[in-house]
Amino acid sequence: MRDNVRSFVEIAAEVFQLRGPVYEFGSFLVEGSGADANLRTAFPGRKFIGCDMRPGPGVDRIEDLSCLQLPDDTAQTIVCVDTLEHVFNAQQAVSEMLRVLAPGGVLVVAVPMHFRVHDYPADYWRFTPACIDRLLSPLAGTVVVWQGLENYPHTVMGVGCKAPVTGEFARGANQLIDRFQEELRRCEADRPLAEKLKDMTLGWIRGKGERRRKREYHKARFMLDVPVHRDSLAPFTKLAGGTYDVLMPLAEAGVMPNLARFMQTAALAELQSTEPAITPAAWTTFQTGCDPLQHGVVDFRYLDHTTGEVLYNAAPHVEQPTLFDHVAASGAASVSINLPMTSADCASPGSIIVGGLDLPSAAVAMRPYPKLAQRLREKDVDYNLRVIWKHRPESYEALSTGVADTIDAFRSRTEAALAADSMVDWRLMVVQFQNLDSLQHRCWHLLGLDQSGGGSPEWVAKTREAFAGLDRCLGELFELADRHGAGVTVLSDHGFGEFREKICVSELLRRNGFLQQGLSSRARYSAAQAVWRFKKWVHKRLKPGFNTARLVRHPEMLLPIDWRRSAATCLHGNLAGLVYLNTPERFGRGGLTGQSQRERVSAEIAEMFLDVTHPDTGESLFADAYCTVDRIDRDPIEAMLPEVIAIPSPGFHTRQKFDQTGRIMRGDPSLTGTHRAEGVLMLGVPGATLGERHQASLRDVAPTILHLLGLPAGPEMQGTILDGMFADSGYGVGTGTERVSGPVIRRQAPMVGSSTPSELITRRLRELGYLE
Repeated sequence: MRDNVRSFVEIAAEVFQLRGPVYEFGSFLVEGSGADANLRTAFPGRKFIGCDMRPGPGVDRIEDLSCLQLPDDTAQTIVCVDTLEHVFNAQQAVSEMLRVLAPGGVLVVAVPMHFRVHDYPADYWRFTPACIDRLLSPLAGTVVVWQGLENYPHTVMGVGCKAPVTGEFARGANQLIDRFQEELRRCEADRPLAEKLKDMTLGWIRGKGERRRKREYHKARFMLDVPVHRDSLAPFTKLAGGTYDVLMPLAEAGVMPNLARFMQTAALAELQSTEPAITPAAWTTFQTGCDPLQHGVVDFRYLDHTTGEVLYNAAPHVEQPTLFDHVAASGAASVSINLPMTSADCASPGSIIVGGLDLPSAAVAMRPYPKLAQRLREKDVDYNLRVIWKHRPESYEALSTGVADTIDAFRSRTEAALAADSMVDWRLMVVQFQNLDSLQHRCWHLLGLDQSGGGSPEWVAKTREAFAGLDRCLGELFELADRHGAGVTVLSDHGFGEFREKICVSELLRRNGFLQQGLSSRARYSAAQAVWRFKKWVHKRLKPGFNTARLVRHPEMLLPIDWRRSAATCLHGNLAGLVYLNTPERFGRGGLTGQSQRERVSAEIAEMFLDVTHPDTGESLFADAYCTVDRIDRDPIEAMLPEVIAIPSPGFHTRQKFDQTGRIMRGDPSLTGTHRAEGVLMLGVPGATLGERHQASLRDVAPTILHLLGLPAGPEMQGTILDGMFADSGYGVGTGTERVSGPVIRRQAPMVGSSTPSELITRRLRELGYLE
């Protein structure tokens, strides 16, 4: 018996508290198998009957697995490991084990896949994860595990429970996944030094496939299908860009009747967003209860000075524990649909975390959950991450198509949530409707608001159909919460208002002497761009399917500046001026070497932002500007944050590229609306405080939700519990200030999405107006 199989059985016996009598089918101890092959020692104190088709060591009873002589409902526990491949009628053998298994009993199986042909007495089959899942499908709850390569594992294992299934099985399934992953990590770390050196030495000789097989030998993947058993619950409905200025009039006008009814019984608050009020920063604050400078995400991108590349932020980049980590630490699972800055790689076992717009595609987001994807296909639901509103609609037909597609997108998120509800014993559910944001970016002028410039009644009515479609989805989620006796939170991470113009940050830096250009710098920039385009052309033709976003693109290729004489630069950011000092630590060059010089230049740049005014109206272009080092207790370079951050005044965007005409201000006819700091928070729980508009910050949401779930907030959270919005609701057990005593561990995964950004993400963000 292989060590990983023995460990799997031992962990299953412990976390599921498997009862006797225990029947092992395939118990014959072959010569030289060792003590670990005797599974009796994994079930101390329980009646254990070893069964095999031939007498010998370890065999108490002779049985033909494809035609058992045992009566129905006999065994509380059945173990069959490294045996099914030797049974010619394997499907019949599984049917027989299910017949013999008692109600509430548990079956544990394991089979090899990538393994040599062996006897004992003959070897007939290899089983895929899908096959084991199908064989165990008559059981009421199952966990399928495969170890090794995703598409060619060396071992497939499974645990199933015959109806009825209790909540203890669901909790045991989560513990099994956690414990088995821990065991695999320990095995990898404890490999003998000689074996590691051998792999390193021979790695260059082995083929790519063999190297990958070695690298992923101790990696496991899981499929979980467990019925739902709930206690305290908290579903979230997240409206990207929702604002009271839109939602209140539409609710009162009868366009959104479900939301109107909900608002009558919910505590309402004006929610102050993050600075800057941009998607990745805001949703990370929602998850962590920390402000952007604390969690380190201030834009879709960031400069990694260790590689000299501008990369995309992704969930693994966040160090602080999230709401989902805190729920997992309590032994419960979560469901999250379409939320940015989330990843299935960072999810707890048993949870369903389907990421959002910062993933390459819906296929990538759904890949860890094939059963969820299959259920959506069966319901003819097209779940995708396509951008609907790429431009301002120029015709009524274009508007009608966009509205219909938006309603379909809202519908797909709701259907995904309903399907996940039937699959997961969740305690926290989050459903995010991102398309509301892009709709308002392009159609703000068509919402029929006095300040938006209006639109024909026909166009306004058509645009509002999207909000009516959203309201129908909200109604279904409200009904879901009612069925489970759950509280509901409706939240928008930021508000919305009229778009005005874009501010060229690089031009501001140039005019004030912080950034220098020259003919040679323009020539080098043009040459670098030409080389870059040639590299992409070559890779696309010589390596079909190659993701050219993997090619290194250094900062010199982003702006035509003189890197020797420039003191600072802006490399990214469309909702904030993000300025990096040109220091040796950042760029391997630069004239700012002394600490006092850096502090002086940073302060001067921040002052520049606060002093700059609109060339036509004379109004201030920036509401705030500050030196990052003044607000955090670590080096901005170490934190991979810019030295200066400037927040534009309401209605203005920023851009890092130079305008060809040398202007500071630039219009964008494709945008009519943009983000505002004032978002929405509606808390629908028993005891909600009605009749007043509360004030809240986005960082307060995470500790408040944990409190309502009866969980303490993390010590790293900067927000406070909004106990003024509800009386004792019967959900929480905290005092309003309680903090967890020990740290909750952040579930981390390799930063694949961050270090190798996809062209699909780049294209999507450009179509949404977040990149140029």
